[in-house]
Amino acid sequence: MKQYEFKVRERKSGLWKLLNFFYADIDLENNGWLTFGNYIFCPKGKGLPKELAVHEYVHVEQQKGSKLYAMVWWIPYTLSAKFRYSQELPAYRRQLSYLAGGQDKTTRHAVGHKIATILSGSGYNNMVSYEQAIKDLGL
Repeated sequence: MKQYEFKVRERKSGLWKLLNFFYADIDLENNGWLTFGNYIFCPKGKGLPKELAVHEYVHVEQQKGSKLYAMVWWIPYTLSAKFRYSQELPAYRRQLSYLAGGQDKTTRHAVGHKIATILSGSGYNNMVSYEQAIKDLGL
């Protein structure tokens, strides 16, 4: 698999302003971390913790580390819950693996249930049921 170099930016750059213009229908300011091509945007002053870096890097891979691919990727991501879920699930699986890898079953399930709550919650417009997220995470 190709390795992509990525850059971490606070949400004040010109590219961030451009994203806000193009994706005005999404509340980008309140959506935490966000990937566009090989840029990972962080809320001001929050940085990029390792457990989120592994998640966002999946999106860098999905967007092939390219701003052009990112523009194309973001269209179905914003319009289709099915596509969005197909992109978030592998990112959350990798995050789960990072957070609970090598841990006991109880810890893995506790972390997995938190992730399933996020995937099935209002932050993602309830794109999937909690039960489906649990199943898809392999819990």
